Amino acid sequence: GTLGAHQGAVVDRTHSEPISVIEVSRTEAGRTDPLLSEMPDTFAAFVGHKEAVSRLPESAILLATSTACPVQMFRVGQNVYATQFHPELDVDGITTRIHAYAGQGNFAAVELQLTLEAVCRLPVPHTGDILRALAARYARHVDAWGSGGVASGAWRPGRSSAGPPDASRASGPSGWGPDARLVSGQLPSSRPARLSRSQPRSRCYRSSQR
Repeated sequence: GTLGAHQGAVVDRTHSEPISVIEVSRTEAGRTDPLLSEMPDTFAAFVGHKEAVSRLPESAILLATSTACPVQMFRVGQNVYATQFHPELDVDGITTRIHAYAGQGNFAAVELQLTLEAVCRLPVPHTGDILRALAARYARHVDAWGSGGVASGAWRPGRSSAGPPDASRASGPSGWGPDARLVSGQLPSSRPARLSRSQPRSRCYRSSQR
């Protein structure tokens, strides 16, 4: 909800979702968005959150939705994105998180196995394509930053003379260049315990992960 709250969205617990796999659908705007244009109309994704955006501000464009949580992905301007689902996770990644958060109060100890089974309910082969599309679209601008090609005075990590580009600069005005941001919805925010090497990782649908 960080980007949504910044833009004036309503963020509350109306549309919380347990750790699981759900089906997400593209909106009409999502079908033409550069990050989602090659995705299926409906795709599986990992979720797990207590809060979510229940009403978007006028500045945001809804790109993806689901039955239990209407705001699954949105864009502000042309280059700032937020997802409620987790495009960065594969089944091993979310299994690691489940084990790390076990005993932290996010779900009962007796629910551990049920939670592990919930993330194996469906294969999740497509969400990584969103990150690949993001990387491909903005790689040239990352290269420009690395080679000193950012306009003089523009913010970069480690510089405090100017703040980071915010959503009002999301369209890439002259002087900043297009600047991609993707904020993913978070699983429980408490600091996870260190994962023991002895804790097993799930291999469900491993062949479907890319």
